[in-house]
Amino acid sequence: MFCIRMFKLNWILIIILSGCRCFSVEENYFDAEGKGEQVIATVLEVDSSVMSGTCHLVIENKMIQYLVGDSYSCAVYNIKGDSLYYESKFMPQGNGPYEMQMPRLKYRPDKKELIIYSEDAGENDFYRVDLNDAGNLYNSQLWIKDRLPALPTRDCLEFIDDSIFIHSSYTKHNSLFSLSYKGRDYFYRGLNLPYPADKNNTDLLLKRFLFKGKLIKHSGRSTFLYSSEFFKYVIVFDLEKEEIRNIRYISDVQPDYKPVSGNPYHLFTFNKNAEDGCKVIFPTESYIYIGYNNMTWEDINNKVQFKGYPDSYFDRINVFDWEGNFVKRLVLDKPVRRFAVDAADKYLYASSIDLTQENQPDQVLRFELKGEIISIHRKDSGLKNLPPKQE
Repeated sequence: MFCIRMFKLNWILIIILSGCRCFSVEENYFDAEGKGEQVIATVLEVDSSVMSGTCHLVIENKMIQYLVGDSYSCAVYNIKGDSLYYESKFMPQGNGPYEMQMPRLKYRPDKKELIIYSEDAGENDFYRVDLNDAGNLYNSQLWIKDRLPALPTRDCLEFIDDSIFIHSSYTKHNSLFSLSYKGRDYFYRGLNLPYPADKNNTDLLLKRFLFKGKLIKHSGRSTFLYSSEFFKYVIVFDLEKEEIRNIRYISDVQPDYKPVSGNPYHLFTFNKNAEDGCKVIFPTESYIYIGYNNMTWEDINNKVQFKGYPDSYFDRINVFDWEGNFVKRLVLDKPVRRFAVDAADKYLYASSIDLTQENQPDQVLRFELKGEIISIHRKDSGLKNLPPKQE
């Protein structure tokens, strides 16, 4: 009787486990062979004032672009139908008041406020611009001036609020991130997420370079996405009472590299078959958009093009919700180098170039995200809510 019961129980377990496995859509969301929904580009017409730049933000009917080769860092265009119309520029480059050399923008839709800060560690001022009146963007006297604490670098920085900041760790502890506080220069509090285990057992200084990446915050809650720049390590986590909680692993790729000694400007080299990290991450209130290609470090070192474009271009964008669930993969019919999504998750605007013309001019493309964006949800990936990996 016991054997019969065990036999039935085993069959029940097999059926249950088989059912669970069918919910896992994919194991590797960045697989080059992964299928997706193809979206077709519309090339937007631009007026004669168009300048070289890249899409960064779309706020209602306005697009903000980072400019290239201009005395101003940013330009604003009005979106009307299938056209872009130049409105004005802001953020002059320089060392004077309300000027920056390397400005970065973060938009807070819940407050309708734009934050402008510098990636240059020597420029600590930042500004808050009230966009309830769009004209405030062009009148710097109306900007609210504030100050960041001194940080060694700002390439991985998010604003928890106007006085607490999360960024790459600068402590002596094994922490991927740390906090700093307004008015307390060079004081950092390491958070409770260690660097992933490293087969080379390298020191913390090298790990800080290895895990250079991008960090973005959800607009309405204390949830963050981190994406490594050099390899596909992508996590979502919550910050509660200055502690990291509820870590969700979207991609758990570890660095495949060899340390290089004797050269302070070249500390490591990646295995030739290792893939590069994700190219662009963009948040909306509902979703996270992650652009990527599958170029290897051998391709990059040999300056191999991506489908005729530079290796910084990509044509795949994975969409996740803020719980780390896979939603869908978008396959673009034309490679891009930067993109932004409107607040309604209806249109994706992207920067590209026109290869059909001799001078390859810049283009702005629009992709329509048709229908319900939620098409395939990950039910059980095996990666969600794993504890931090200790060395």
